[in-house]
Amino acid sequence: MNNQDYDTGISSEVFTVKSNIKLIDIFNLILEKKARAVMDLFDSLTNKETIHNESSIIIIGTYFTGIAIAKYLSYNGFKNITIVDIYPHLEGFIDSNLGDPIDVNKSSKGKFKENIEFSSDLGLIRSADVVIDTT
Repeated sequence: MNNQDYDTGISSEVFTVKSNIKLIDIFNLILEKKARAVMDLFDSLTNKETIHNESSIIIIGTYFTGIAIAKYLSYNGFKNITIVDIYPHLEGFIDSNLGDPIDVNKSSKGKFKENIEFSSDLGLIRSADVVIDTT
Protein backbone atom coordinates (compact mmCIF):
# COMPACT_ATOMS: atom_id res chain seq x y z
CA MET A 1 0.00 0.00 0.00
CA ASN A 2 1.17 3.47 -0.67
CA ASN A 3 0.46 6.44 1.62
CA GLN A 4 -2.60 7.47 -0.37
CA ASP A 5 -4.40 4.18 0.40
CA TYR A 6 -4.57 4.65 4.17
CA ASP A 7 -4.44 7.12 7.05
CA THR A 8 -2.57 6.52 10.27
CA GLY A 9 -4.50 6.35 13.51
CA ILE A 10 -3.66 7.12 17.11
CA SER A 11 -0.53 4.96 16.92
CA SER A 12 1.67 3.44 14.24
CA GLU A 13 -0.22 0.14 14.73
CA VAL A 14 -3.60 1.65 13.82
CA PHE A 15 -4.58 2.76 10.33
CA THR A 16 -7.68 3.31 8.22
CA VAL A 17 -7.72 1.83 4.74
CA LYS A 18 -9.43 3.87 2.03
CA SER A 19 -11.70 2.01 -0.37
CA ASN A 20 -14.27 2.71 -3.06
CA ILE A 21 -16.28 -0.32 -1.92
CA LYS A 22 -19.27 0.53 0.26
CA LEU A 23 -20.59 -1.68 3.05
CA ILE A 24 -23.93 -2.07 1.27
CA ASP A 25 -22.07 -3.48 -1.75
CA ILE A 26 -20.47 -6.12 0.48
CA PHE A 27 -23.81 -6.89 2.15
CA ASN A 28 -25.52 -7.24 -1.23
CA LEU A 29 -22.83 -9.59 -2.57
CA ILE A 30 -23.32 -11.87 0.45
CA LEU A 31 -27.11 -11.61 0.23
CA GLU A 32 -27.02 -12.43 -3.46
CA LYS A 33 -25.41 -15.79 -2.69
CA LYS A 34 -28.07 -16.61 -0.07
CA ALA A 35 -30.93 -15.48 -2.31
CA ARG A 36 -29.57 -17.40 -5.32
CA ALA A 37 -29.61 -20.61 -3.27
CA VAL A 38 -33.30 -20.05 -2.50
CA MET A 39 -33.98 -19.14 -6.14
CA ASP A 40 -32.39 -22.43 -7.25
CA LEU A 41 -34.78 -24.29 -4.95
CA PHE A 42 -37.76 -22.27 -6.20
CA ASP A 43 -36.75 -22.91 -9.83
CA SER A 44 -36.74 -26.63 -9.09
CA LEU A 45 -40.13 -26.47 -7.35
CA THR A 46 -41.57 -24.41 -10.20
CA ASN A 47 -40.29 -26.87 -12.80
CA LYS A 48 -41.96 -29.71 -10.86
CA GLU A 49 -45.14 -27.58 -10.72
CA THR A 50 -45.11 -27.78 -6.92
CA ILE A 51 -45.38 -23.98 -6.76
CA HIS A 52 -46.01 -21.23 -9.28
CA ASN A 53 -45.42 -17.48 -9.44
CA GLU A 54 -48.88 -16.82 -7.92
CA SER A 55 -48.18 -19.00 -4.85
CA SER A 56 -48.56 -17.31 -1.46
CA ILE A 57 -45.06 -16.94 0.00
CA ILE A 58 -44.45 -15.91 3.61
CA ILE A 59 -40.93 -15.00 4.70
CA ILE A 60 -40.42 -14.85 8.45
CA GLY A 61 -37.69 -12.37 9.37
CA THR A 62 -36.63 -9.26 7.51
CA TYR A 63 -33.11 -8.60 8.64
CA PHE A 64 -31.04 -9.08 6.23
CA THR A 65 -31.59 -12.40 4.50
CA GLY A 66 -35.39 -12.15 4.48
CA ILE A 67 -35.45 -8.85 2.62
CA ALA A 68 -33.02 -10.14 -0.02
CA ILE A 69 -35.00 -13.35 -0.59
CA ALA A 70 -38.21 -11.34 -0.93
CA LYS A 71 -36.65 -8.97 -3.46
CA TYR A 72 -35.10 -11.77 -5.54
CA LEU A 73 -38.37 -13.72 -5.60
CA SER A 74 -40.29 -10.62 -6.67
CA TYR A 75 -37.67 -9.70 -9.26
CA ASN A 76 -37.99 -13.23 -10.68
CA GLY A 77 -41.74 -12.97 -11.16
CA PHE A 78 -43.27 -14.20 -7.90
CA LYS A 79 -46.19 -11.94 -7.09
CA ASN A 80 -47.60 -12.82 -3.67
CA ILE A 81 -44.79 -12.26 -1.16
CA THR A 82 -45.24 -11.18 2.45
CA ILE A 83 -42.48 -10.57 4.94
CA VAL A 84 -43.55 -11.18 8.54
CA ASP A 85 -41.51 -9.57 11.30
CA ILE A 86 -42.33 -8.53 14.85
CA TYR A 87 -40.48 -5.24 14.33
CA PRO A 88 -42.68 -3.03 12.13
CA HIS A 89 -39.95 -0.43 11.49
CA LEU A 90 -38.05 -3.02 9.41
CA GLU A 91 -40.66 -2.56 6.67
CA GLY A 92 -38.46 0.34 5.55
CA PHE A 93 -35.94 -2.16 4.17
CA ILE A 94 -38.35 -2.90 1.32
CA ASP A 95 -37.70 0.54 -0.17
CA SER A 96 -33.97 0.52 0.60
CA ASN A 97 -31.18 -0.76 -1.64
CA LEU A 98 -30.34 -3.53 0.83
CA GLY A 99 -30.82 -6.92 -0.81
CA ASP A 100 -31.61 -5.50 -4.24
CA PRO A 101 -30.75 -7.97 -7.01
CA ILE A 102 -27.25 -7.24 -8.30
CA ASP A 103 -28.25 -7.48 -11.96
CA VAL A 104 -31.35 -5.25 -11.74
CA ASN A 105 -31.25 -2.57 -14.39
CA LYS A 106 -31.91 1.05 -13.52
CA SER A 107 -35.19 1.26 -15.47
CA SER A 108 -36.85 -1.54 -13.49
CA LYS A 109 -35.26 -0.63 -10.17
CA GLY A 110 -37.95 -0.48 -7.53
CA LYS A 111 -40.80 -1.81 -9.67
CA PHE A 112 -40.31 -5.36 -8.41
CA LYS A 113 -40.71 -4.14 -4.81
CA GLU A 114 -44.42 -3.57 -5.44
CA ASN A 115 -45.04 -7.33 -5.04
CA ILE A 116 -43.75 -7.36 -1.46
CA GLU A 117 -46.08 -6.83 1.50
CA PHE A 118 -45.12 -6.49 5.17
CA SER A 119 -46.97 -7.68 8.24
CA SER A 120 -46.40 -8.44 11.92
CA ASP A 121 -49.13 -11.11 11.92
CA LEU A 122 -47.43 -14.47 12.36
CA GLY A 123 -50.82 -16.14 11.86
CA LEU A 124 -50.44 -15.57 8.11
CA ILE A 125 -48.28 -18.70 7.90
CA ARG A 126 -51.43 -20.83 8.25
CA SER A 127 -52.71 -19.84 4.82
CA ALA A 128 -49.40 -19.67 2.94
CA ASP A 129 -48.36 -22.06 0.18
CA VAL A 130 -44.68 -21.60 1.10
CA VAL A 131 -43.09 -20.48 4.38
CA ILE A 132 -39.43 -19.46 4.57
CA ASP A 133 -38.08 -18.93 8.09
CA THR A 134 -34.91 -16.85 8.19
CA THR A 135 -34.86 -16.35 11.97
